[in-house]
Amino acid sequence: MNRRRQNGFTLIELMIVVVILGLLAALAIPRYFEAVKKSKIAEAKTILKQIWKCDQVYYQEFGFYHGEAVDIGEGLPGMDFDKVSGRPRFVYSIAMTGAIPTYVAEALIVDEGGDASLQGYELQMDVEGNFVTLEPGQSSSGGRTRRKKSGGRRGRR
Repeated sequence: MNRRRQNGFTLIELMIVVVILGLLAALAIPRYFEAVKKSKIAEAKTILKQIWKCDQVYYQEFGFYHGEAVDIGEGLPGMDFDKVSGRPRFVYSIAMTGAIPTYVAEALIVDEGGDASLQGYELQMDVEGNFVTLEPGQSSSGGRTRRKKSGGRRGRR
């Protein structure tokens, strides 16, 4: 009997490869999206830190903090803070409690061009430079609770 040798893969072999690739993708894709979300939050922290530094300079020059301001991402000339470049993901503001400022970054609402993965996130930074990250469903004075606190410039000893 003269059998010809056939080259190629069987259907079973191809199905096994597809299943393995599917499992790898199921593990890798969520981690990728989580890393992207963390980078966007890190970007917001950097911008808040810049706003905080500008307000510290303002305080050194005038003896008081700038005061309440909303959507600082559009720039705040009186404080020498320029417009945030790129596509905004957060709304940056300064909230005053008496004479003490709190620097806030709230994720944009999806209807206003915000990122759905950041929906409900809020970052707060106190006058000492300490960060508080509030995740969706948590509350502080505005209805959310504090989740993570990271030491700022003066908070680390």
